[in-house]
This record gives sequence, structure tokens and C-alpha cells, in this order.
Amino acid sequence: MDAPIALGQVLEEHLAGWIGRVERTGHWKRKSDIYQRLMAEVEKIVIRAALEKTNFIQTDAADFLGINRNTLAKKIRAYGIVRA
Repeated sequence: MDAPIALGQVLEEHLAGWIGRVERTGHWKRKSDIYQRLMAEVEKIVIRAALEKTNFIQTDAADFLGINRNTLAKKIRAYGIVRA
């Protein structure tokens, strides 16, 4: 059985490729919102995963994430997350 891969390792490998693509486009030559974009994308993925894990029960998903249910609801609306 293979050893589990740490989340940080997976993120690092994928982000290295993404950053390389961004650099090749010349996006780094001007002021960038890379950090905000990256964090928003990660947050959206984590929220969607928590919602799917809890069958889209927002109270349970908020508890799982350790955030307030109202905060979760605002983020769901902001990111346009809908149940598929």
C-alpha cells in the first residue's frame, strides 16, 4: 500500500505548474490579485466539498468547516454554489 500523499504536497505540485503558466503569460509584469484569486478558488472548492459531504445541509457543513452558518450562506451566494 502506498503512503498517503499530504495535501500540502499535492497543492505545491499543482500550484508550481499553475504559477509557471501565469508567468509565461506575462501576468506577473503588472499588479496582480493572484493571492486573492487563489484563496477564493481554494475556499470555493473546500466549501463545495463540505456541502457535498453533508448532503448540502448548511448547518452541518458550517460545523464541519468551523465557521458560522450565516457566514457559510454568504459565501455560498457569493461564489454562486448550487446543488448539482
